[in-house]
Amino acid sequence: AHCGTALATPTFAGQAPIDLSWRRGSIGMGLDTTKSDHDLFLFIQDGDPSMVQELYEVLLDLQQDEKTHLRLKRAKILCKDFAVEIQGYYRSKDFDLVPFTDIQSSDTSGECQWDPVREVWQRILHKDLAPKLQDLSLQHPDGYLMTRVMKSWNESLPKIRRRKHPFISVHLPLMVLGAGDHGCFEECNSPQTYVLASLKFIGENWLRSELDPDDVTWQDVNAKPHLQRMTQKYLESVTQKELERLLQTKTRLFEEACSLRGDDRMSADGVMSLMREFFGCDLCLLRPDRKAALAKRL
Repeated sequence: AHCGTALATPTFAGQAPIDLSWRRGSIGMGLDTTKSDHDLFLFIQDGDPSMVQELYEVLLDLQQDEKTHLRLKRAKILCKDFAVEIQGYYRSKDFDLVPFTDIQSSDTSGECQWDPVREVWQRILHKDLAPKLQDLSLQHPDGYLMTRVMKSWNESLPKIRRRKHPFISVHLPLMVLGAGDHGCFEECNSPQTYVLASLKFIGENWLRSELDPDDVTWQDVNAKPHLQRMTQKYLESVTQKELERLLQTKTRLFEEACSLRGDDRMSADGVMSLMREFFGCDLCLLRPDRKAALAKRL
């Protein structure tokens, strides 16, 4: 589920050793896309609540070092709640450096991050989500594969959330898993029906952070604080009506594309036109015979 590389006795802020650097996030869940940011998880021995701030200060010091690579010198470094973001490091790619440590207490245990808002340690969500997504891939293979399609779709939408795409990346697999728990996939029999079921569930639940008895997966991974944080970010950066309008429009386009039938050119052009609007890109570069084949499949 992740790539691990042993580092040659590095230290963090001159004190705590870093044993491993792991790539998790979207890659660890098998949901990375061409536009995914790179999440680098850094395990800090005996880490404390100041890990993120200390990492931020270390990187700022590195920027001033004459031996530091020019790319890091030119990058913009931001301190976030759970990570330090390096913006524009290479070819407009952003990196999130995510420190975590091992915690053993009565409240939580395992690989954890410090939540500065609630002032508590919490388990890394991505690690708990990975086996749940693996279960989904066994029970609903198309549902799992379409989760990546949902991420690509989100990345094609306008950046209406403070120069970011509408939905927080990890929110989408949470939504898909929630849709599965609520029985939304029981009658799905094709890739597009999984996408449509997921879209409808997101439309009804994207602003929900309270759990009900059917939210088995969310309860298992302790998703409530994560959902609360994400919904709060939405409310701070985009109007509810704006995002609801976007969801309704895109769901209608996809539903209309799924309803079209036929193997003639007109049907193919109709499907491709709707999908171009759904993904916000030009898909009409396909040859007419391929368009017809796609229309027939839909």
